[in-house]
Amino acid sequence: MVRLYHLSDTHLGHSQYTRTDASGLNQRELDIAAAFLRVVDLAVVERPDLVIHAGDLFDGVRPGNRALATAMEGFLKLSRAGIPTVVIAGNHEHPKLRETGSPFRLFEHLPGIHVAYTGRREERILQVRGETVRVHAVPQCADNAALAREVTEAPITPGTLEILVAHGAVPSLPAFAHAEFNEQQLDASWFRPFSYVALGHYHGVQQVAPNAWYCGAPERVSIAEAAQEKGFLDVVVTAPGVQPTFRPLEGRAYLDLPKLDARGLGAADVKAAALRLLADVPAGSVARLVLESLDPGLRGSLDVRAIRQAGSHLLHLELRLTWQDQADQAAGPTAVRGLAEEWTSFLADQAIEGADRAALDALARSVLEGA
Repeated sequence: MVRLYHLSDTHLGHSQYTRTDASGLNQRELDIAAAFLRVVDLAVVERPDLVIHAGDLFDGVRPGNRALATAMEGFLKLSRAGIPTVVIAGNHEHPKLRETGSPFRLFEHLPGIHVAYTGRREERILQVRGETVRVHAVPQCADNAALAREVTEAPITPGTLEILVAHGAVPSLPAFAHAEFNEQQLDASWFRPFSYVALGHYHGVQQVAPNAWYCGAPERVSIAEAAQEKGFLDVVVTAPGVQPTFRPLEGRAYLDLPKLDARGLGAADVKAAALRLLADVPAGSVARLVLESLDPGLRGSLDVRAIRQAGSHLLHLELRLTWQDQADQAAGPTAVRGLAEEWTSFLADQAIEGADRAALDALARSVLEGA
């Protein structure tokens, strides 16, 4: 038996939105770093036999100093606690050019921290509770053919707990209907020989085979993940099977508010309804509010500034306005508009103070039409 922590997609260095803390640091970058360290601290207290990170430790191939320092802090804690840790590179950390190098080299000297980032399978054999455990760490590869070869050619020994760590998309899942940049595909049939398959790339918890799971991400990186619970998997692996337990983590609240159907409403009614929705959103949250089917006659009179001000207690408010004439255009043949028309449409959604809206529109249109 082996007990392991399976986490993935921590995206250290991700700095979504512009809000900062009192010291001027990006608040979302701090949130994401705190989520990673929370899992590390739990591991140090609970002492699983193994920690696995299944890719996208960082948000990019050139992480900043704070992201590197956070990763080093976490891995030093695990190393000093004597907890073997296996980390693979995902698609976010895989450089297009070999000469770019990899930040994973910084961690190679840490005792017990095993990193795989060269595009080839790395094997680690561990002795746990008298059992032999072999971890097949397959990072992002040069292409999908190389990934298939590295996984399917992994040696399997009877009597050994064989654990595969890989990062990629299982195409049969609806979540992967639209491919992400640099995304590689995994075939679920490859997973059969292994005792457990620790997958990364999908940010939600999902079982894809009797022995294979995505663990999700410990924090959100998009409003599209508002409904997903975040955390990691605490897994017991035995020869007969696996027993995964999802361990939720509290993070910053993300809310995708109910769409406000503004059909037939005047400017004052739309504003009042929007303000009521925003008043119930907890302070510090990230929220999206969609006002749809707005009467085109409200362009220029809808108090967008007041609606945004009503969301000032939030970390971020994503406000989207859709107009009835836009819906009509979308239903019919695609219309290609000029820059001047695009400008007028954009201006209609903006709060203008201290300037003549009509004069500003006329000036900008004259410049764009003459360009």
